[in-house]
Order: sequence, then structure tokens, then C-alpha cells
Amino acid sequence: MSSEIERYQKHIENWVDSLDSEISYWNYAMREMGGEFFVYWENLVKPNKPFVYENFLKSLGDSKNDYKFIDVGSGPCFAGGTVTKDI
Repeated sequence: MSSEIERYQKHIENWVDSLDSEISYWNYAMREMGGEFFVYWENLVKPNKPFVYENFLKSLGDSKNDYKFIDVGSGPCFAGGTVTKDI
């Protein structure tokens, strides 16, 4: 049991140790409008980007449920879009 706890503790420590680097990257990206990743950046921050999971949710045939999404690795911007017509 303790080895599982130690692995989890190490995972959390690694995550915390990388936060400064992540914050620095996003500060740079916002200041430089994506820098060398400008093409991707422009799409990421587009205010009227279509919601990429719209067809998938429609295929479920369940319009009464609320769904929540997490965009792991996207930083401060949700890459999945926000505009939908039918949902």
C-alpha cells in the first residue's frame, strides 16, 4: 500500500514542480499570440469556434442531460469550441 501512496505522491510532486514552466509557457504564448505556434494559437482563441463534439452529442439522442468537458492540456483556452446550433 505504501508504494502506491509513494507513487501518487511522486506524481503530485512532479506535477507541482512543472507548474512554473507551464505558467511561463502560457504567459509567453499570450504575450506573443502563440509565438511559433501562431497558426494553432489563432484557432485556439477564436471566439466563435464551432463546438467540435456537437455531432457526437446529437448521436447520443439525449437532449435532456447536461454534459461537462475537460480539455486536458489546453491551458487557459478550451480547444473544443463554444458555438453550437442544435444543442
